[in-house]
Amino acid sequence: MGTGQPIPTQYAGIQAMPRLSRTPEENEHLIGLYTSAQQTIGEIAASYGVSGHTINKRLKALGVPLRSRGGRKGRPQKRISQKRIDLDLGQILQMWREERQSVPQIAKKLYVSPQTIRQRLKEHGVYYRAKR
Repeated sequence: MGTGQPIPTQYAGIQAMPRLSRTPEENEHLIGLYTSAQQTIGEIAASYGVSGHTINKRLKALGVPLRSRGGRKGRPQKRISQKRIDLDLGQILQMWREERQSVPQIAKKLYVSPQTIRQRLKEHGVYYRAKR
């Protein structure tokens, strides 16, 4: 490989991937793919045969505001929304104080995580008692 010869763009009938250059035209094309064509960084990287990190760095260097992960329009969101779950604090307190149920038991009955129950108790000035 160290012959100093340029690498051919076509070998045995297989067309090589386009090279990612730093020309103003290529930069504009890259920005267009990301912003107008709404391609993901991964899709752009695959078309150039480079890593997503390379495309990410280039777009940042060009001052392009990056979308959040999974934020492409027209695609279903993979993340579950972080909406606050309405819970009846009176019911939680009754289960915890009067029925002497543990936080994990309460969480299981209300179909939430134990952390959610602990957080609600703490928000209302009730501190979680440690097991002895």
